[in-house]
Amino acid sequence: MAHFTKDLVQELGLDDYVLVGHSIGGWIAAEMAAMDQHNLKGLVIIDSAGVRPEKGEITEVFMVSDDARLKLGFHNMEQVPNFDAFTAERTPEEAAVIHGNKEMLSRLSWRPYLHNPSLPHFLGGVKTPTLVIWGKQDAIFPLECGEMYARLLSNATLKTIDNCGHRPQMEKPDDFNAAFTSFLAGLK
Repeated sequence: MAHFTKDLVQELGLDDYVLVGHSIGGWIAAEMAAMDQHNLKGLVIIDSAGVRPEKGEITEVFMVSDDARLKLGFHNMEQVPNFDAFTAERTPEEAAVIHGNKEMLSRLSWRPYLHNPSLPHFLGGVKTPTLVIWGKQDAIFPLECGEMYARLLSNATLKTIDNCGHRPQMEKPDDFNAAFTSFLAGLK
């Protein structure tokens, strides 16, 4: 996926762009940055797969029900603006897309489970300014993974958001946006 996305960025002719990825998208963004930092102005990794925690575990998300996976994504669903949209009745077409996405992601990230054992060895070569944003109570990828990204990437800052799970951009949008816009403003 990282190669495909890198090729897309090149085809679009993007210069001085900021690459942002959440969850599996963050894994893809980290691998892209490790492969080629040309024209990459900044990198933002949010509660992402890609590295395996040394002590904790990555939670099983493919073998659980949609409801269980939804609950794993948030620390406190009551603080999520418009949470009802997540539980609304899906059309058959929407349900098919969700199922297809889950199946594709499980095929791409099953073995090894949601990480690349080689990635930590390459992250130190990433010199691009990086913001790592992590919900402290992420029940899918523990905070230890965010700390690893911040330690392994040579120019990274870790911003943790308290009382927040796997989706800080949805669960704590004000805190998330403050960290994100501050990082963007600091890029030269």
